[in-house]
Amino acid sequence: MTATTHRNIAQDDATVGVQAEVVHGDITVYQLAPDAPAEDWFRKGVWYLDARIPAQALHHIEAAITRGYETEDDIERRRADSRLAEVTATVRDLIG
Repeated sequence: MTATTHRNIAQDDATVGVQAEVVHGDITVYQLAPDAPAEDWFRKGVWYLDARIPAQALHHIEAAITRGYETEDDIERRRADSRLAEVTATVRDLIG
């Protein structure tokens, strides 16, 4: 019987998501490029929540926020704050 040998070389910017000789059943691979958009980091965080892996979910959601991810509520709140500041400045100008 001849032994099978495998040789795998990952060089430069190579990324190996899964390396297996045999896989039985369903698997899920959660992998992101380091420069992936904030929305992708957030989406992966939600996937980790769905998979009941809260520590990884938190890591990815925090990374999304660090990379500038905002929800529609965040954007609307910022707009409202900006409008409030404009109205406040106008009222102060009118009062004197």
